[in-house]
Amino acid sequence: QLAQALHPTPFALSPTHSHQKRSLPMVMPISTCGALWIALLCIGTFGDDVMAAEGPIASGQAGYWVKLQGLHTSEGSLDPPFSEDGKDFTLKVDNNKVKSSVLTFELNMNKYDPLEFPKIFVNDKEFEYSPVDVLKYEIPLDETAAPVDQVYRIKVADPAGAVGWPFPHETAHEYTVRVLQAPIFEEVIEAVSIGVRNVDGNPIKADKDFDPAVRTYHYRVPGESSFVKVDVLCTPYATGMAVDGTDVPINETKIVVMHHAITQVNVQCQYADPKYTSMMQQKTYALKLERSMHLEDFNVALKISAEQGYCAMREMDEEGDHSDTTGFICRSAVSEPTFLAIYSNPRVDVILVSNDTGTQHGLPHGVAVPIKISDERSKYTLKVVGSAEPWEFPVEVIKAASCSTLKCGAGKLQRKGLSAVEAAQAHLCLEEVCTAEDEDRCCEEAPACDDMEDGWCPDGTELLRDGTRCANDPCNDEDKATCCEKPGFRTTTVAAPHAHKSGRDGQHPRLRHHFTNLTKKKLAYYKEVGCSPTPTVGCNGEMCYFDGSCLEEPPRNGGLGCWAAGISGGCRFCGFGIYEECPKSYDCEGSCNDWAPEHSAWCFENYGVRCANPLHRVEFWQNQSIAGLVAVTDQIVDALGSANTQHLGVVAAFGLAAVVAVAAIVGIVWRVAYRRRSSGPHARMLVLDMEEADFIE
Repeated sequence: QLAQALHPTPFALSPTHSHQKRSLPMVMPISTCGALWIALLCIGTFGDDVMAAEGPIASGQAGYWVKLQGLHTSEGSLDPPFSEDGKDFTLKVDNNKVKSSVLTFELNMNKYDPLEFPKIFVNDKEFEYSPVDVLKYEIPLDETAAPVDQVYRIKVADPAGAVGWPFPHETAHEYTVRVLQAPIFEEVIEAVSIGVRNVDGNPIKADKDFDPAVRTYHYRVPGESSFVKVDVLCTPYATGMAVDGTDVPINETKIVVMHHAITQVNVQCQYADPKYTSMMQQKTYALKLERSMHLEDFNVALKISAEQGYCAMREMDEEGDHSDTTGFICRSAVSEPTFLAIYSNPRVDVILVSNDTGTQHGLPHGVAVPIKISDERSKYTLKVVGSAEPWEFPVEVIKAASCSTLKCGAGKLQRKGLSAVEAAQAHLCLEEVCTAEDEDRCCEEAPACDDMEDGWCPDGTELLRDGTRCANDPCNDEDKATCCEKPGFRTTTVAAPHAHKSGRDGQHPRLRHHFTNLTKKKLAYYKEVGCSPTPTVGCNGEMCYFDGSCLEEPPRNGGLGCWAAGISGGCRFCGFGIYEECPKSYDCEGSCNDWAPEHSAWCFENYGVRCANPLHRVEFWQNQSIAGLVAVTDQIVDALGSANTQHLGVVAAFGLAAVVAVAAIVGIVWRVAYRRRSSGPHARMLVLDMEEADFIE
């Protein structure tokens, strides 16, 4: 159409010629002209991609060179490496603290006429330059800690601008450079402020003023608050926040529940972007929240697992001696015992701190915690955490020796079944090495020969009943040489009752034998429990006794002193410190002829022993001298009264004298007979006969 407009056709086609073909000479000039025009149009449109001829091409002409020979950077590197035909590049600046990077444009001077250098545009703004200078363009990087992600478009263009008609076209080539710089992670993940408030919204002051570089803060929360409000503000460049490792909405108030006296909250400001880092960047702030309560009173019990050892309360000072400070002494059979603390206020916490190393072991209320101890005696301090006032209890821990290492004294043997008792206290000594002080705990009297039945000794020998003890428990054939002897070989007499620390007081053999059988089960029970109704220092060196009321619900006196030294629920401390006075007790192994009613009642209640009254009378009369009988008779006369005595007259006096004489003679004869037969097989029959006949009475 354009060719026809420039060169009009010399004839017009009539309708009649509409179906006729044009002649070739007429068609050829038009087709040639159109082809030339299309070629020129293509050169104008795609001139920057057409291989230019050698030497400069004038501005405005097809093939004008519009490409950089090089593109260099002062920071980072281009990806991919620069090529003149390339278009898209990424400049990654690894140094996140530099504030700028310089791009250097390099032109191929051989491609240009000295007066026709190309124009350079950066982000559509012309870059002014002189060909004789180094072409430098400074890219400002972010002066803050924020990351950088910016795009720069660099266009090299023909200074002639858009040329051609009717569609002007600009000869140019454009490069795109994306600049990336990682943020300053240390600053991006810092907190801007941290605040803690109580339930009423009132601020709680930390132990130090806020500083983004300081990571730990300590807050003392007044009262018995069960939760607090925590406000942590991160920088605007942070991408997230976490509390104790759990993601939470950034910069929102967090409610922290205080389950214990000390609660630590870890708050993290985070930054994550795969363009700059392959891993999460975060900074943690540790907030220690400590409850601060006013405790008017506080009770704590420290225990060791029963099969491993035990702990007992005692008064002691810093040197381990007794004083007004309540503390604990713990003995363990193992190197890593399990400790258990039970205290009166679960809103506070208790920790066990080594005095030597300062190592702390938390002891949550009622939770067993294994703690490794030294083979040498160690000292600790049991501290209460969460109290406004200091509560501290000294603790001494001993790796105690086993009773099995103790050699018992004469007449004593290792307690039977100690190794089978689960409670370690039953077979632990007081110190690292067992001493004589441990005999009461670790040893027991060997069985007496007279506990054996008649007929045990070989024919022709009799059983010794003088307290001689066997070397085995129970007595066996090896002990017959010690316990049996021929009749008449040794003179045996029944001694008058007297105290003896062994518990054998010279009472009649039959009574002692009777006592042993009656109390066998009771004694076995108290031995298993670890304490008896008689107060002793058997509870870790402190006075205690068996009190059945400790096993009742509720226990008497609120259970104060029960579970003494952790031995048993029925053992109660007494006679020291805050504990009640020790109750009166009686010796139930002595001669019973002079027992008071309360004495007899106590022995019957605790040991099942009741003394037979007829036997009392027998023992009384057979132990009296003539003078004693006369004195008794005088008492009878005094009881009758002087008036009655005068009426009796001489006859009564002679009669009374006769009674006294007969009684004296009978007593003498009986005592001689008894002495002769006490060591023989019929000695018991004599006493039994006199009881039945009530002879003396």
